Amino acid sequence: MDVRPFKDLLHSHKTDKVAEELKKGLKNIADALKTPPRPPIPRDRRNEDSKTLQRLESLMPELFEEMRDDLRSTPLRREFILMRKGAAYVGGKKEILAYYFECHEDLAEKVGLLVNEGLVTDITYNRTDRYVFSEPLVEYLVATKQDKRDELEHPE
Repeated sequence: MDVRPFKDLLHSHKTDKVAEELKKGLKNIADALKTPPRPPIPRDRRNEDSKTLQRLESLMPELFEEMRDDLRSTPLRREFILMRKGAAYVGGKKEILAYYFECHEDLAEKVGLLVNEGLVTDITYNRTDRYVFSEPLVEYLVATKQDKRDELEHPE
């Protein structure tokens, strides 16, 4: 069959350079709108100075005690968020600890001090303040957990 008589019925397929450039740009736009990837957790700075830990605890005793209680009931958890009471947070399958602004005055500043000393790492990757305990802080909290209870039960 001779198709030459029908050649004018179909327009020739030309590449639309503008459309091609827009298609390339769509990927960049989609990537920009995505939540940024979670930052890698840096190695601990290993601030194990007990004087520093004691000084920080004297500045925020209620927060340290709540952290101790959390580690007692959930010894393998290391991540926590800061949030308002009544706010909803969906963390996926992973359960994390939460500390509330209403329970601790200057909570963000207190956690900031812990970050500055390398005892907590900021791993925020969306709009919720998210952190991870360093092992030196966990060791301090766990080690001093019993000492604190003994101190309260048998003051000198």
